Amino acid sequence: MRLVMVLAAGMLYAFLAGAGGSALNGEPYASIIARNVFGLHSIPEKVPVGSIAMTPLPQITVNGIAVISGEKEALYKVMIPNPSPIVCYKFYVVGEGKSVDNIKVVKVDTDANVVSFDNHGTIQELQLSAAPKLPTPAMEGLPTPAMAGLLTPAMAA
Repeated sequence: MRLVMVLAAGMLYAFLAGAGGSALNGEPYASIIARNVFGLHSIPEKVPVGSIAMTPLPQITVNGIAVISGEKEALYKVMIPNPSPIVCYKFYVVGEGKSVDNIKVVKVDTDANVVSFDNHGTIQELQLSAAPKLPTPAMEGLPTPAMAGLLTPAMAA
């Protein structure tokens, strides 16, 4: 009987010591909080707005506007931020009212060649970029249709 009493007292002591004595203080769940099985953290304090570093918006270049089956689409490229000196682009064809990678095509104006974007929460209206002037290849030495023996409309009359 004495052995049973000693074992019961030992088990009670081990239980209370494992709970950090919180069961005696009226906090039955303190041992669960102390274990923190899920790795939970307390709510962080609010960070002042001025201390947050703003990342620059991705640079968008409108390359074209298309109307396919009545749906207006914008063809554009986005410069990918890259720490190396190599410039990388992603190319998109996106319909009016649709978004990809947090960039939404809000409106496509085919008359004015302007596309409105919602670029990560900032509204931008961008003009269709002009096509670069490419050098025309030299055509000297190549036969013309008249030289090749083909009839042109002017020769047929």
